[in-house]
Amino acid sequence: MNTGPFVTSQTSAAVAGRFARLLFAAFVALSVAGCSGFNLFGPAKIKQEEIIPPETLYQQALDDMDRQYFIASIEKLKKLERQHPN
Repeated sequence: MNTGPFVTSQTSAAVAGRFARLLFAAFVALSVAGCSGFNLFGPAKIKQEEIIPPETLYQQALDDMDRQYFIASIEKLKKLERQHPN
């Protein structure tokens, strides 16, 4: 029984046990939160892109080549191939 201003060894052991449980719970919570970056719940969702007519994409790619925007032209041609494989 705790009487008076003194702390007995039983009281300090109880406080230490509570602190240890709290510390363990915080560790588990941080560990679970840290794993959220590993994408454990499947692949990321794919964004849908607008389907652009093939003639429009090809003409945009040609215009980009004329302006010497070669990287943009390559991206448009990749999009053309992806959206219209035939």
